[in-house]
Amino acid sequence: FQAAKLPDTITFPASLKSVGSGLFIRSSRGFIRWNIPDFDNQSNILLDGWGMYYTGIAFGDSVRRVPDKLCSGANRMTSITFAPTVQEIGNNTFYNCKAVTTIVLPDSLQKIGSNAFQNCTGLTEITIPAKVGGVSAYAFNGCTALTRVVFPKGLNSIGNNAFSDCPLLDSLVFPDGVRSIGASAFANDTMPTELVLPKNLVVANEQAFSGWKHLRKITIPNSVIMLGDYCFSGDSVVDTIRCYTAQPPIIYEHTLDGIDNTAVLLVPPGCAPLYQQHEYWGRLTVTEMNPSETVQNTVTVDPTDN
Repeated sequence: FQAAKLPDTITFPASLKSVGSGLFIRSSRGFIRWNIPDFDNQSNILLDGWGMYYTGIAFGDSVRRVPDKLCSGANRMTSITFAPTVQEIGNNTFYNCKAVTTIVLPDSLQKIGSNAFQNCTGLTEITIPAKVGGVSAYAFNGCTALTRVVFPKGLNSIGNNAFSDCPLLDSLVFPDGVRSIGASAFANDTMPTELVLPKNLVVANEQAFSGWKHLRKITIPNSVIMLGDYCFSGDSVVDTIRCYTAQPPIIYEHTLDGIDNTAVLLVPPGCAPLYQQHEYWGRLTVTEMNPSETVQNTVTVDPTDN
């Protein structure tokens, strides 16, 4: 259908088995109704980055998995609708769909693929459904208008660069169950002033929160074992870190880059000497908390647990 003038709505029925690459290159705009179940074509099915003009897509009840790259580069698409049967969104599916401002993910969703919504620069907020256990790498990277993310209680991991370069994301409330935060997961999200890490977090990898220029306060729970290199690097204005671990978490030479030595590090009673003697933690102004400040839910973590 190259350069064809198409009807306002194009329907892909459940009976369709194969669709060629670049199907609608430079065609006139239209609305897509997609009902092909378990479609697994790795090519850019509807995409042509030079002239993809369709305005929206709706996924029917036959769809369980939205294919990889299906709408990648559809930069004029403003509407995405999911049936309550969709369980997975593939990789790069909505990459660079810049005109979309609102997306409602279905409650049935269990997996969001890597780069799924990368560079959706018009998207302003997103709610991750309850059945999603992890956010994949680069899933919302570069969503420059994103101001709010609602995470589900059952979330346990956030992948590399999942929400990096989202400069308007002004607050983050993590569910307690998150155990790992990937490299650069929230890098260059410059708006937040306070960071409270989730109560069961084990590791935040390198550059996870780098480039937070307005960050003033950090809270580290007693479950944390390691904070990666450059984790909090950048020209921040951090003045207070509350660290509830009795044993200093593993950090590296540049984990705290950009945090001034005058920043106060509050640690549990009796633990100040351990932190003061530490090669990197000891660079900060170490002070012990009052006993009344140390009440937290105790979390026991096996260091060998992946």
